[in-house]
Amino acid sequence: MFNLIQGIFYSEHDMTGKFDDKHIIKTIKAIKKNPALAETDDRPVTDNAQHIFYEDTNLTYDIYDPFVEEVTKVINDTCETDAFSAADIWGHVVEPLQQTMVHSHRNIGDEDAGLSCVYYPHMKKGMGNIHFIVEANNNRIIQKVNVKPKHLYVFSRDVLHFTPANTSNQTRVSISANFLCRWSFLHELDLQNNFWKYVGRKGEANKNPDTW
Repeated sequence: MFNLIQGIFYSEHDMTGKFDDKHIIKTIKAIKKNPALAETDDRPVTDNAQHIFYEDTNLTYDIYDPFVEEVTKVINDTCETDAFSAADIWGHVVEPLQQTMVHSHRNIGDEDAGLSCVYYPHMKKGMGNIHFIVEANNNRIIQKVNVKPKHLYVFSRDVLHFTPANTSNQTRVSISANFLCRWSFLHELDLQNNFWKYVGRKGEANKNPDTW
């Protein structure tokens, strides 16, 4: 009989019919060309192609507001709470032969608890699947996710991830976000809650030091 020592998971959610995907793709592409069209300001604008924010865009509220409503519900329902709320949301534009460098959504010195996600309004062969990087027993593991269009992927803010080169002849558009939770959520949390599947079994020790 085997019992889990440590585990890190991501979750996948079919969002078909929740968003106007054609509008998302068209609008985010337009904002990338002309940042003044954006109405939100969650992301800085940079022309430095080597900067991690280079592919990012801000959004219009007709994209932002429905995304917040639907994804907040998904994350809160999954974790059986109402503790999560949107922190920042942005578009992501990857042109042919571009890629997204390895990164996580945890800033240096940032201790806020939460989850990250990415939504793909479209995905065609060669556009570049998301890859997660984790370590187990000092072995580095790279897990490729075969991304599906109209699907949302939720994962820990701490997990490193990247996308390889977009080898299609089309621009890939996605929406990324961070959702933070109230600290009280962690102290009230049942150890069987799905939140621990995102952040790992270490959360048990963080929650109950008296049981070490």
